[in-house]
Amino acid sequence: SEQDILAVIPQFLGEIQQIPPLYSAVKIAGKPAYARARNGEDIKIEAKTITVNTLELISFDGDGSNITQATFEMHAGKGTYVRSIARDMGRILGCYAYVSKLKRTKAGKFEISEAISKEKLDLCLEKGQGADKFLLDIGTVLDDIPAYGASNEELDDFKVGKQLVRMHLKPGLMRVMSPNNKLLSLVDVGLAGEMKIVRNFNIV
Repeated sequence: SEQDILAVIPQFLGEIQQIPPLYSAVKIAGKPAYARARNGEDIKIEAKTITVNTLELISFDGDGSNITQATFEMHAGKGTYVRSIARDMGRILGCYAYVSKLKRTKAGKFEISEAISKEKLDLCLEKGQGADKFLLDIGTVLDDIPAYGASNEELDDFKVGKQLVRMHLKPGLMRVMSPNNKLLSLVDVGLAGEMKIVRNFNIV
């Protein structure tokens, strides 16, 4: 019943333990769980801590005697398996439960209200138009990674894949920006400041 669902929602709020589904990308001994599951392997996935900020019942359709459909809205942290929430809720309620439809309305700073459809992109191609004006620069996705401003001389070095060493840089991923503030490379800075190129991007 609707009351039963409302009663169990508090068990899925805050920091909780969740076991990812067998058919997930979780690595087990270096191999994705879904690959092992498809091979018929008997696998065990360890529970992990996730954070569910909000979980609200938006609509309910059912009288408890047949298939019940419920719509939820959830704000959860990284790594949360929404389908596993439904699975675990069904187990607590003593029935089976699954997600029949899932819509992600926000991921980080990106919201669905700012998205464009694949149909719109296809229409651009059919008309011979470029879709660039609708697409965000790739740097927008990576702008939470520290940046290093390359000089004109360094620009050429990065373009040909030369490894530079800058001992003052902290280890970890870093964006390399061109003098005109375009994303040139994504590098992994080592302990000695060596800048190993992970990916170069096409810029003029």
